[in-house]
Amino acid sequence: MIYNFFSFFYDNHGVSGLAGFCSILGLLLSIYLLYIANGIKKGIKKYSQVKDFNANRDYNMNRLIGLKDLFVINNVFDNKLITDLSVEIHKFKNYWDILRYTEKRMISKSIHYLSRDLQQIDKIKLRNKLVYLINLYSANREELI
Repeated sequence: MIYNFFSFFYDNHGVSGLAGFCSILGLLLSIYLLYIANGIKKGIKKYSQVKDFNANRDYNMNRLIGLKDLFVINNVFDNKLITDLSVEIHKFKNYWDILRYTEKRMISKSIHYLSRDLQQIDKIKLRNKLVYLINLYSANREELI
């Protein structure tokens, strides 16, 4: 009796065609759900970066302002200042996913610019780059969620 039951499914082409269609449909549905889950994962990652950016925004902005004022107002320009600036600018890489292309490009250029020798760094260009980066911290990132 069990043999007859299974032989019906084996011999009937309509049932095996329906089973094949259902398996292909299941595969496509699984791929679609993986795609949706990946989008949700990226959204959660962006959301956490935005929250972290906004939580640390004032501290990081004040730190950059202090370093800028140190070499603009107090005329201090040494290797320690360049190292501190590099560390502060590298903090932007923690928020890489929420930054725009032009912002990423400016950060990369700033990091590359600070890797030069101390005598090759133009103070006016460095000040302008720092002002740009300070303005990045002054913007609230809530609209990117």
